[in-house]
This record gives sequence, C-alpha cells and structure tokens, in this order.
Amino acid sequence: MSLKDQLKTDMKEAMKAREAGKVALSVIRMVNSAIKIQKSIRKLN
Repeated sequence: MSLKDQLKTDMKEAMKAREAGKVALSVIRMVNSAIKIQKSIRKLN
C-alpha cells in the first residue's frame, strides 16, 4: 500500500471517528498539504 493510499484510508477512519478523530484528521490534512507543496516545488526546480 502506498503512502497516498494509507493517508486516504486513515483520513476516512478519522472522519468516521468524529470527535476523537479531529486531531488525527488535522494531522493527515497537514501531511497531504506538505506533500502537495513539495511536489509543486520539485516541478519548479
């Protein structure tokens, strides 16, 4: 399973957990954002 697939799975689980998964969901979203930023930086270089 790739990192992208694992993040999607973890995000779904965090959304289902509702209140308990709010912190996890925030962290997963930050990781996804960081990955997207790194990809765009690499495209520019």
